[in-house]
Amino acid sequence: MKIKSDKWKKTSLPEITAILHNITPKDQELPDNKDITKLTEIANKNLKESEFKYFTKEEAVQAFGKRAEGYLKPNGLPCISNPIFSGTVYMRSILEEQFKMHEELLNGLLTPNIANLSKYIFYSISAHNLSQLGWET
Repeated sequence: MKIKSDKWKKTSLPEITAILHNITPKDQELPDNKDITKLTEIANKNLKESEFKYFTKEEAVQAFGKRAEGYLKPNGLPCISNPIFSGTVYMRSILEEQFKMHEELLNGLLTPNIANLSKYIFYSISAHNLSQLGWET
């Protein structure tokens, strides 16, 4: 079932700034306003190209196995499809990649350039959106 609301397909500059605070080491400065604006544009483009939907319990187990059951909500399993992902994914896949990138960015193993930051921001926003979906009546 497709999610009807499009409120999940937009983010703001303050939200992007808050995400960046979480991955910027204390001894470094945040990207400048020009870069944050660019990151916001990229995030909104990626969100616009995304499809948020629910899988029924049966569809979720068939697509992702029993491990998906722990992420089911009253309306089903919130999932997202986007060109960044190969196919449709749900919260577990998003969180795994987000946590990996978080550690790599904080430890200097991943360069904090526009490409990497925009990907991390997209994972962060997607995880937040998926955590909010599935409870509405």
